[in-house]
Amino acid sequence: MRFYLEEGRGKFDLIIDEVNTRPFLTPKWVDDAPVIALTFQVCRELWSYQMPFPVSTVGRYWLEPKWLRAYRDIPTVTISQSSRESLEAYGLKRIVVVPIGQNPLSTHPNVPRESRPTVIFVGRLESHKRPDEAIRAFEILQESMPDAVMWIIGSGPMEDDLRRMAPEGVVFLGKVPPPRNWSDLHERTYSSRRQCERVGGSSFPKLLRSGRLRLPTT
Repeated sequence: MRFYLEEGRGKFDLIIDEVNTRPFLTPKWVDDAPVIALTFQVCRELWSYQMPFPVSTVGRYWLEPKWLRAYRDIPTVTISQSSRESLEAYGLKRIVVVPIGQNPLSTHPNVPRESRPTVIFVGRLESHKRPDEAIRAFEILQESMPDAVMWIIGSGPMEDDLRRMAPEGVVFLGKVPPPRNWSDLHERTYSSRRQCERVGGSSFPKLLRSGRLRLPTT
C-alpha cells in the first residue's frame, strides 16, 4: 500500500488484487485504476486448522466476512463453481469462473508398475491438507491388503507427528524436486525411496544435507 501511494499511483492501467485469506483491500485505497480480485477459495473452516481458539472463531465469523465485504461490487475471478458459491455467501456479486488450465496427457506414462499395491500422498504436511487422515485411510486399506505401501511426498510442520503415527509400510520421501513429466516424477520418487530404505528411513532433507542422497537434476 505504501509503495502504491508513494510511487505507483498513475502508473498502472489495472490492479489485480490476489486474495489469500487476508486481502490487500485495494478497493478502499486504489482510486486511479480499476481493480479486479483474484481468489481461489475462502478460508472459512480452515481458520480452525490454522489458528487457536478464540482467534479461529473471530477470523471465520467476523474478520473474513468484514474483509470480503470490500469486494462486494468488485469484478472477481475464481476457479470453480463451488468457490463462486462460497464467495456469493459472503456477499460478492460480480464473480466470473475461469477454470485452471491443464495440459492433457497425450500418452500414458511409460513407467513400470510397482510389485505391491502402492498409494501416494503428495502435498505439504500441515493440518488442513489432512495427511493424518490419509494415513488412517491407508491403515484401513492394509486390513484387506497387508502388503500395501504408501509413499508420502512433501514436508511440513506435521512431519514428526506423522512419522510417529505411521504404520509399517509408510515411506516418507520428503520434498521431491519438481518433475518435467510423469516418467520423471516416477524416476525421482523411486530413486529417493530406494535410498531412504537403504539408510534406514532417514528424512529426505537430512539425506540431502548429509550428501548421502543424490537425485537426477536433468
